Amino acid sequence: MSLCYTMTSLKGDNYVLPRLPLSFMLRRGVNLVPESKIVGGDPVNKGDVPWQVSLQREGFFGRSHFCGGSILDADTVLTAAHCTDGQIPSGITVVAGDHVLSTTDGDEQVVGVASISEHPEYNSRTFYNDICVLKLLTSILIGGNVQPVGLPFPNAEVDEGVMATVSGWGTTS
Repeated sequence: MSLCYTMTSLKGDNYVLPRLPLSFMLRRGVNLVPESKIVGGDPVNKGDVPWQVSLQREGFFGRSHFCGGSILDADTVLTAAHCTDGQIPSGITVVAGDHVLSTTDGDEQVVGVASISEHPEYNSRTFYNDICVLKLLTSILIGGNVQPVGLPFPNAEVDEGVMATVSGWGTTS
């Protein structure tokens, strides 16, 4: 599984970005954004999306990826609440600086999670407020292929047609 991305318009008449987790939609055959490559995506070069992290948990064969997240700062990761629902901090490992999950190149940073803060009004049935903040046990070293995500200023107005990057882990075929 490699890091993928797509560019998509934030608003428009042709589609609405889904508010359900991808796994839920795929099980039910929901068609994602028409003429988009959110499923499959485009492969990226190492460092193209330096804010992307892998959330991993211990399994029978070692750590395995189960969700993605975005670096907010050296001590904080933003993810979806459905990823952390029922999890405890010690059960989640954050891997930053990775590019291909099946290989290790030495640039990865592996850190534990100190706390999980799901939105207080998160609803696991409807996925409303599906957002969560992870505080890390140790700081991620920011630099090179590990950078915070660029977010708009609070209360910023986003014009129709502005392009946004959607990144995540997946396959391109």
